[in-house]
Amino acid sequence: MTNERQCKQCGKPFSSTSPRKVYCGHDCYRKAGVKHSAAYAAAKRHPGAEKFTTREILERDGWVCKICGEPIDPNAKWVNQTGTMDHIIPIGRGGPHTRENVQAAHFICNIRKARLKPKGAGVTKPRQFRLGDDTLLQMDLIGQAMGGLNRSDVIRIAVAKLAENYQSSIDTVATVE
Repeated sequence: MTNERQCKQCGKPFSSTSPRKVYCGHDCYRKAGVKHSAAYAAAKRHPGAEKFTTREILERDGWVCKICGEPIDPNAKWVNQTGTMDHIIPIGRGGPHTRENVQAAHFICNIRKARLKPKGAGVTKPRQFRLGDDTLLQMDLIGQAMGGLNRSDVIRIAVAKLAENYQSSIDTVATVE
């Protein structure tokens, strides 16, 4: 038996054979910020838990991932680029479900953070770097030694090398687990 109804998110009419279906599709389901994990449900039952959606947190944080610092695309087609709500102190480790304990994050950044963070570790935030005069001088000397490269080229090469080292450390952790 097919039932006609309106989508709870966008208001468009749709039909479904399931009496429990309230969204017309996956996009509306995702935009509604629905969560169904047991930990999430338990946190929401806690007296100090606040009610809010993933979309509210993404908008509060300006659609910027607080783990990597890159912008989050609200219309992302790939799962690893979609925006999620990251609990700074995970619920499973006693963190509260409050606005102060959540931040916007790319799906993939959230997963990597969960894999790399050892149990009992403190909260980590992205480091802010400021280049001093001695660092700039070293970059100029390295650039000259590499055939007259400018600072931006030296930074680009250094960041690429750091990314390679970071990926290899993730792969090492993944094989150990």
